[in-house]
Amino acid sequence: MMVTFAQSSSTSSFCLRSQAWPYIRQTSSKTVLRHKQRHTQRNALQLTAVARREMRQPVIASAAKPTTKPTKYKSLLPPFSERETSVKQVSPGIWTFEQPMGYLTSLIGNPFPLKGVAFLGQKAVARMTVVRLRDGSLWVHSPVALTEQCETELRRLGRVSHVVLPCTSPEHWYYGPKLIDAFPEAQVWSAPELLTSEKGLPYFRDIRTPSLEALKKNRAPMVLSNSPPACWKGQFSVAVFNGGPLYSEVVFLHKSSGSLISSDLLLGVDDQCAPSEFARSVAKANGIYLQLGSPVVGKLIQSRGSFSRDFLNEVLAWSIKRVIPTHGALFFPGSRNPFNKDVKTAVRNALTKYLS
Repeated sequence: MMVTFAQSSSTSSFCLRSQAWPYIRQTSSKTVLRHKQRHTQRNALQLTAVARREMRQPVIASAAKPTTKPTKYKSLLPPFSERETSVKQVSPGIWTFEQPMGYLTSLIGNPFPLKGVAFLGQKAVARMTVVRLRDGSLWVHSPVALTEQCETELRRLGRVSHVVLPCTSPEHWYYGPKLIDAFPEAQVWSAPELLTSEKGLPYFRDIRTPSLEALKKNRAPMVLSNSPPACWKGQFSVAVFNGGPLYSEVVFLHKSSGSLISSDLLLGVDDQCAPSEFARSVAKANGIYLQLGSPVVGKLIQSRGSFSRDFLNEVLAWSIKRVIPTHGALFFPGSRNPFNKDVKTAVRNALTKYLS
């Protein structure tokens, strides 16, 4: 009985396993399928989450390199990081390159645009004058910051053959060395006392020495006198005011256009330069609103006595039809004259004040 029972038990167990196997195999297949589906769904959710994160992030091209702004320029004089250049043709063969001198605001709290610094409520610019000479090359007066934009515009006009540093005031020579380096064939000219860098006020002396010492060593600049260089003869008249290292300036008359090109000797402002009533009142008090003058320079000129008289009389003898100063408004005859006065009369009135 026991053997028979054992055999029948073994047989029945085998029969049960045989009968259950299809079900077990079917169940395991369903389990595997469910696992695969769950795995696929989990992967899809992960991919969707990654895609959403990437959509929220800004797309950055890995191959793209950051480009430098064409207006970028590092400087010790404001504006310190960048500046725009406005190029204007003011006469046949004469262009001005204007840049802002800062980002400050006026004393009364009205913010000025990036086009200029508010100096006692007035917007100021630095102006470089470019003249095409008879041989087709360019004569550059009082360089401004050589940004990429400025250099592109300057090269578009032609070959630079002469660069003039016309005054000992920093804004008239500070940007010169970089522009001069960009045009190695240009002859460099300077005002008296500018290259004597061991003299002058301590701050100006400290920033002047390194750049100008390198300039003297590498480019051998020529010091200007009352006799124009042979290469300019017949094209420019020259007058030199040598007030020492504190202030010296060379002014020019472009003969064919009658343009007086100056640094700080003469300047004036109009309503565009002095946009507020406060700014206009300050300009009137300094004698430069809708007229020419320069109160600070005037005091220095008056202190030089007979030397100043000779210098001013030489300028007054010129046939002046327009004034292109480095700062302030352009002073042109006719409809382009914001001062509504005769240019020659305005120049005479301004310079005779210095003689009194």
